[in-house]
Amino acid sequence: MSSADLEIRCPCCAERIRIDRLSGEIVAHSKDEKPIDFSAEAEKMEAKLKGSQSAADDFFAAALDKEKQRGDALEDAFSRAAEIADDNADGDSPDNALDDKWR
Repeated sequence: MSSADLEIRCPCCAERIRIDRLSGEIVAHSKDEKPIDFSAEAEKMEAKLKGSQSAADDFFAAALDKEKQRGDALEDAFSRAAEIADDNADGDSPDNALDDKWR
């Protein structure tokens, strides 16, 4: 194999394929005597995906709880503002919000 060759392994048939880097042509291919067992790799990848899925579910649940708390906090703030507005309602507010009475 020269330095201009690239060797890859076919994931379907497990053949080793040598490709010329410059021209992109297949220089040689050969089949291994012992087939590669991809099931162990597939199981590792599946376990990794399940782990990342559970982490994503946990992150989503935490974000959902935080958003619910945020909504409750906003609701409290608006109710307090409404109470303050009711307490300050002395009939002195302008009929038109754009009136310059408050300056």
